[in-house]
Amino acid sequence: MPLSLLPPRCCQPPRAIGTHHDRNRWPAPLVRTSPDRVIKPKIFANGGSRRLLYLAMSIDLRQTFLQAPFTAEGWQRGLTALADAMRSKFVNIGEFTPETGIMRPFLSNTLDRNLMRDVEAVRAYSDTVNWRLTAVTAPFVTIAEDVLNAARRERRYARSPYHDLTSTHDLPNGCQTVLSAGSDSMLAMWTHRGQTEGVTAADELALFGSVAHDVLQVIRLEQAVASQGVAMVNGALETMQAAAFILDRSGRMLAITPAGARLAARQDVIGVMHGALRAIDRPSDNRLQAAIAEALQAGPAAVARRLWLRATDGLCDGLTAEVYPLPRRAWNFDFEPRAIVVLRAPAGIDRVTTMTLLRQNFDLSPAEADISLALAQGQSRAAIARNRDVSLDTVNAQLKSIYRKTDVRREAELVALVVRMAN
Repeated sequence: MPLSLLPPRCCQPPRAIGTHHDRNRWPAPLVRTSPDRVIKPKIFANGGSRRLLYLAMSIDLRQTFLQAPFTAEGWQRGLTALADAMRSKFVNIGEFTPETGIMRPFLSNTLDRNLMRDVEAVRAYSDTVNWRLTAVTAPFVTIAEDVLNAARRERRYARSPYHDLTSTHDLPNGCQTVLSAGSDSMLAMWTHRGQTEGVTAADELALFGSVAHDVLQVIRLEQAVASQGVAMVNGALETMQAAAFILDRSGRMLAITPAGARLAARQDVIGVMHGALRAIDRPSDNRLQAAIAEALQAGPAAVARRLWLRATDGLCDGLTAEVYPLPRRAWNFDFEPRAIVVLRAPAGIDRVTTMTLLRQNFDLSPAEADISLALAQGQSRAAIARNRDVSLDTVNAQLKSIYRKTDVRREAELVALVVRMAN
């Protein structure tokens, strides 16, 4: 299959939702109560009514989370419901790399901007600061407070910035679990509780562990749905033989069409570096990255941007880059496409036909039509002056005449006009 999809770093390939193994029996939550002891918590000693309450809460939370990929703010509703059921201030989900302290994405039942500012300030996602990261285990083992406190004492984190942060914001308690782990990052879910809420109770730990299985399945479901969307978009672009790159919220590539892969492999105008699309020419790359950043942050009324990427040899070969922002949801788990970059090679422009159109439509002189086409093909004004054996002042004067005749005010508008005529 010519479609090239780049998988997320730590999530495994999606599997079927609703199988007998996954859905017709309750997962057995595991809780680590000491560094060397893992148990199945006994939470039903007080009779069947408590068991029924637990099962009812589990079913309700499962249904809430299953709607997360398909409803506005679905993740926020699911995390809020879990936080309420567990009497916790915060329930968070995120993928992070402990060695570098990089977190992406981050979902929470509520956003405390003061807390997030302090978290970033102390680099709380680094295991050199946060003792909770030193207590991680295999997926779906819930880590309780006693293990976390033991890790804090063992590593002597009593005076760490993270300890100060938890004291300032009253977050001494909470539990955590790893949902999936890759070679250099992990996807985890964790809670924060205050002094008033106390340590997490046994039934709350069991509920947390049970819901964790559902959360990962829903993340995989959202990934699968988004991947199908990427495949459909990429397939449409491939049918049009477009050289296209589909980007996620961080600007990393989700998919590349075959034509795009061929252009990137040439390494003369654009290339792929660390999963990102980069122009080889530095000024061109600055423009490209600015256009991509604008598209990733764009609102509902955003429009596409068109720019030129010069070849490294400085001659007429270059590429037109069109950067399109895509619609987005307020809450998602980082798998949906956020922007598309389409590249076009002006080398296929019929020079004679384009110059004839420019002269006929705008009454340009042969020299003015030649300068307009050279700009559209990526040449700088200085290069045009050298190639025409005239001064830069002469080229600038001719450009003023071209702007007046074509009714444009900037070089970028002139380039866009020439490209439209050529295509």
